[in-house]
Amino acid sequence: MTRNKLNRKKILAAGAAMLLTAGLMAAPAMAFFIDTDIASGTVPISVKPTTEITEEPDGLNKIVTVTNESEIPVYVRLRVAASDNIGTAIESDGWSESGDYYYYAEPVAVGASVTVKIDVTAPEDYAGDFDILVANESTGYLFEGANTADYEGWSLMADTDYHYAGEAE
Repeated sequence: MTRNKLNRKKILAAGAAMLLTAGLMAAPAMAFFIDTDIASGTVPISVKPTTEITEEPDGLNKIVTVTNESEIPVYVRLRVAASDNIGTAIESDGWSESGDYYYYAEPVAVGASVTVKIDVTAPEDYAGDFDILVANESTGYLFEGANTADYEGWSLMADTDYHYAGEAE
């Protein structure tokens, strides 16, 4: 019988030690799950491209300059619309036509500008005024392999590694 009491005491002592150990471990575990940190402050970022377009007449033609005023390199495209019976064509290196748009092949660096000459042709018997409207659109770098969702019709892809912070790898 003394042997049973001895075993029972050992079992109770071991159980008490396990309960005490579990209790001591519960506090740090609970702290891990309910701990919170609050951070404040701001980090200015800009991923919206901003470009400025200027147009200068050159006889019937038009010289258009697009300047990248954003903090990231951007791709630029132009849409040229003219009055009825008026033809337009782009005469500049680096530009290509696709659908209703003219795309500049390379990304425009921060602070840089690209210029394009729009040649205008009117019928010889044309009399009167006409309008040449130029719309400028831009988008940040298109990363190959990234989530490139449709980019609103943009099909050019960057062939370099670039980060929005403005530093190349």
